[in-house]
Formats: sequence, structure tokens, C-alpha cells
Amino acid sequence: MKKETLIIKIQSIVEKLGGNVDLTENVIFNDSPCISSIGSVSQFLETFGENDATVVTYVNGEITSRDTIEYDLLSKDDLEDSLFALKNYKIEMDKFYESCRG
Repeated sequence: MKKETLIIKIQSIVEKLGGNVDLTENVIFNDSPCISSIGSVSQFLETFGENDATVVTYVNGEITSRDTIEYDLLSKDDLEDSLFALKNYKIEMDKFYESCRG
């Protein structure tokens, strides 16, 4: 799938989920895509907006920075991982809301 198509699919899911999607806010579902990991330093895409995502950098498990990156600057692999995580997140949220309805 082309990067542009992946971005459109990500944006669609983000829109359906209300705009800003934080994959870390749900204890049941925490599947943030890892975009880099070297030794004790790891970077995860944790929050997804309309046109960008938040990259959170951890050193020895502690947050050291938060940066924003536009979707078109991410690699195709990172976009695929993000789409997969967002699809799974949406499925879990749909199940949760359905269970609340009765």
C-alpha cells in the first residue's frame, strides 16, 4: 500500500475516534508503535492527530521528550504499524462502547 493511502486510512480512523487518539490512555490496550530502539533509548508513536503523531522518547523507561512528526515524514513501515495499532484500538473501543450499551 502506498504511503499516501496509509495516511488517508490513519486519518480516517483518527477522525472516527474523535480527533486525537492516545494509545497509552487505555490500560487494556497499549500498543504504541515503536519507531526506534537503541540500547536503553526507545521512541514510540503514542498520540495520533489529524496530520501528525507524537513521538515519545524514553531513556531507561523514563520519558525524556515529546515531539510531533507529520505523517508524511514517517517511513512506510511506521505508517503500516500505526495503521495496524489504530485499527486494533478502534476494535477495542467499539467493543467497549457496545458493552456499555447493554
